[in-house]
Amino acid sequence: MEGLTPIKWNKAAKQQLRPAGAVNSLEREVLAGRAQLWSANNGQLLVVTGIEVYQGGTEFVIIAAAGRGLRRSATAIHNQAKSSGASTIRFHTFHPKRLANTIQYWPGIYLFDTRGLFRKEYIFKLEVV
Repeated sequence: MEGLTPIKWNKAAKQQLRPAGAVNSLEREVLAGRAQLWSANNGQLLVVTGIEVYQGGTEFVIIAAAGRGLRRSATAIHNQAKSSGASTIRFHTFHPKRLANTIQYWPGIYLFDTRGLFRKEYIFKLEVV
């Protein structure tokens, strides 16, 4: 199983996360301590996560991910969400087909919502058990 390692924001991370979009916003969130930057797959995968409170519970939000090895890190991400005390994991994507290989490793994942008229955003959730 591939683990997650917390890392500090750096120029290389900013460059690697650029395809995920909104990289300046990601940088602000991580530097302010509102989000955490993780490395996995020997630095080939970077993941930015946050915790959000909703209706009395907490949600582990995958804010951005870029690189290779997301499928290999699926269990580690789930375990990190569980250790944070979150009751659900949530992520948004414009490209669900690109995540099909990873999604199969999260039994119980479901499409929570879709948004957008011209560019459809898919919102997935998973109960943390």
